[in-house]
Parts: sequence; structure tokens; C-alpha cells
Amino acid sequence: MDRIVEVLQELDQADVPYCLLRNYQFLLGGEIGSDIDIAIRQEDRQRTRDVLSRVGFHRPKNHSKRKHSFFKGYVDGRMVKLDVAWGGSEYNGLPTVDIDRLLSNRHRLNGCWIPSDEDYFVQIVFHGALKKNGYRDSYEQDLLDLRQTVDRVAVREHASELFGNLGVEAIDRALEGEHERIPAMKWRLIAANCRQRPLVVPEFGYILAYENNIRNWLKPIRKKLRPSPKPIIVVTGPDGSGKSTLTENAVKELESMGYDVHLAKLGLTNDSAIVMDVAKRLYNQFTSYDVDKAKELESRGEKELGERDGFHKAIVHYVDIILRYVQENRSDADVIVADRYIHDVDIYDRSGPLRATFKWFESDHVYPFLLTGDPEVLVE
Repeated sequence: MDRIVEVLQELDQADVPYCLLRNYQFLLGGEIGSDIDIAIRQEDRQRTRDVLSRVGFHRPKNHSKRKHSFFKGYVDGRMVKLDVAWGGSEYNGLPTVDIDRLLSNRHRLNGCWIPSDEDYFVQIVFHGALKKNGYRDSYEQDLLDLRQTVDRVAVREHASELFGNLGVEAIDRALEGEHERIPAMKWRLIAANCRQRPLVVPEFGYILAYENNIRNWLKPIRKKLRPSPKPIIVVTGPDGSGKSTLTENAVKELESMGYDVHLAKLGLTNDSAIVMDVAKRLYNQFTSYDVDKAKELESRGEKELGERDGFHKAIVHYVDIILRYVQENRSDADVIVADRYIHDVDIYDRSGPLRATFKWFESDHVYPFLLTGDPEVLVE
């Protein structure tokens, strides 16, 4: 809990007015959920990004919408998502709480800003009806508990500002403990909200049509028409130099910044691969290589390694790595972190003319790291 409180207090110190919307039971000793909902004014968007980035919460690439942004960071060893609603709780751009009223009435709980009981009651009524088509158990219990104590005049007035007389009718149902009847009013409430705030109708149509539907349909088409190379962070070096440890830590760090990261093996690997399996079977067949005898001699420590050219193995390894390289670049990941790279072909085999092609895999989007301090290795 202390970590989240520190993050929210950073917003305070930067003069960014905020108010937690839901899921703040952690302030009372409960568990921190997978996401925490926060309302912040639209004009404080950039300052909020700067503050959250400074304290380790980062916005995933291409995961920001007109009215919402997600910021991810680690709290007590696990990922937590801050769901920032720019302008307050809303449904596709239609407000389900008045941001000015929310920030004016907020009060502190254990150092963090939370809504008044009346504003919380109103937003839960309309959040559940419009966005969730119902109320989960914890929200139902909150409505039942608060209906006995909230200022009925204040909640009706707030609902009237948002949805007119129909909003008051919905609030009255909640005050009478009949909240299960409210979701059936969803589309009438949407129409009422549009009448109350006609200037938000174009934005409502845009978000409903484009952000929630058309953009998702166009995303795979754009990727095919305009493929962009993914950044590849390559970590290579001798066995035991710490490649696996570094790549795993790099993946964790990038994921904490909100990136979708894929850990790949783009060098020689002991993992079974079709190309290698086929090549071994063909080699053993044409050379009459006795696999069982070789294993027996190896187990007794009597196996001898003769002279070999190695170029045929280089070709097989090269093709195997190329196929894996192509497959990884077709993934949806934002970043690829690679344990080893195509240069393994030259390290473990006699690559010959294949070495001249390595430059094809050393473009601007590839960031290589060599784990060794040996000057001779560096020169090589």
C-alpha cells in the first residue's frame, strides 16, 4: 500500500488534482487489485504522464485512448495498472460523474483523495448500468449500505445534471434498493445524457465507432500494409557469461514500462528444431553414422572427434536461425529480447561465405550487447 500512496502523493506535490474512483479498499488494509481507477482533468494529462513516468509507472505503447490511459508499474513485486479516466468516469465519452463536483467534494483517506459518499454512489449507479450492464457483488453491497446514509438531495441533483429526470429516476431506484432494475434503462440513459450534453455527441460517436470497433478491425490490416521492424535487443557472449539472467531481467524491466516483450532464442540452441532434426536424420542416414554406438562410447568417455569441415553444419544452423528470426518478427510483441544471435554460426561453425550476410541482420533496429571483458574476445 505504501508504494501506491507515495505515487499518488507525487501527483499532489505536482499540483495535479485527482480522485480515486473505485477499487481503493487497499487504503483500509485490503488487497491492491490488478487496477486502480483514478479521475484527472484532461488539461493535466501531460503533467500526469511526467509524474507517473518519474515514479516508475509507464504508459504502454499504443494503449492510450481519448478518454483513458493505462500506466503500469511494479508494486510489491507484481504489476499494477493505474487506469486514468481523463475528465472522470465515463462511458464512451459520456460522463457518468461530474469531474468538477467530484474534485470539489473529495476528501482524504490515509493520505489519498477519494470521492464523497454521494459522488461515489452516483458514479457506481451509472458505471454499473452503462459500462458493466449490472453490478458486481461489492458494488451491490456499497449501494445497499450507502442508500441509508447519503444526502438524497445531493445525489438526485448530481444525477439530474448528468441524465436529467431519467437520471433522477435511476437514482431513486438505487435509493429504494432496486438497483437491479437500472441496467434495463441503459440506452434511454445514454439518449438522456446526449440531450443534456449535445456537445459530447460527436465524441461519443467517434469513440463508440472508431476506438472500440473500426480501429481494432484496421490494426491487423495496417500491420500488413506498413510493417515496421521491431526493436531487437540482442545479448550474446560465451557460455556462463550471464546472458540468460540479463535477458530475463531486461524483459521484466521493459514489461514494467508497459511494453509487450517477447523473449526469443535467435542463435544456436539445444531446443529441438525441425530443421536440425531433419538434417541430423539425413546426415546419419547418408554417412551410416551409428547414433547408438556413439552414445555408448560417449557414456564411457571413449568417443573420439575426428576432423570435420563444419560448413555443412553452418548451413543447417544458419537456415534454422533464419526461420526463427522470421517467425519472431511476425509476432505482435513491441520488443524482442534475444538470447544469442546469428553470429553463433561463425562462433561454433565454419561459416565461410555466410559471414558476409550477417550485416543484413545488423540494421538500426538491432541493439547488440556482448557480455565479456576479455580484450581478445572484443577484438575478435
